[in-house]
Amino acid sequence: MYCAQAQLSTATPTQMIDEAISYTRTQEIFSSYAARLTLYEAQLAHALNKPDRALQCYQIAAWLSRKRDHHSSANTRSKSKPMSVDIRSNQVAEDINIDGEEDLWLNTVARAGELWLRIGILRQTLTSDMTEEVREKELNQLRKTGEIVTQDCRGLGGTLDTIAEVLDSCLTKEFVKAK
Repeated sequence: MYCAQAQLSTATPTQMIDEAISYTRTQEIFSSYAARLTLYEAQLAHALNKPDRALQCYQIAAWLSRKRDHHSSANTRSKSKPMSVDIRSNQVAEDINIDGEEDLWLNTVARAGELWLRIGILRQTLTSDMTEEVREKELNQLRKTGEIVTQDCRGLGGTLDTIAEVLDSCLTKEFVKAK
C-alpha cells in the first residue's frame, strides 16, 4: 500500500488522468466515466492556462452528461450528433462511439466551468481593441447564459450554490450587488 501511494504522489495530474482513461477503457466502463474524465481534462487545461483546450473539454463534458430523452426506447440513440472524440488527442475515434451518461450535477459543473472560462477570456480582452459596444454585447450574452447556469447550480449542493453566487456577482450590472 505504501509503495502505491508513493507512486501516485509522484505522478503528474496529466499522468493520473491518462491512467484513469486507460483503466476505464481496459475495464470497458469508459462511457460511464467519459464525462467526468473530460471535466477533469477541462479543469486541468483551465488551470494550465490553455483556454481553447479547456473550452473544448467543458463543452464535451456538458454534452456527454446532458439530459436524455427518456421517452424513446433504450436502443435509440440521441438525435443530436454523437460524440466520438479521443479527449486526449482531439482525434475522432473510429472504433468507439461514446455517448456518456446523463448526470445533472456533472453537466451543471461543466457548464459553470465554461461560463467561468468565458468570463475570464472576456475580462482579458478588455485591454485589447474590443469596442465598448462589442464588449457589452458579449457580456449580455454571458449574462443570459449565466442566468440559466446559476439557476441550475442552485439546489445542487453547497459548493454549487456558492458558485452560483460568485458567477452572479461577476455578471451583475450593479456594483453594490457584487459586493
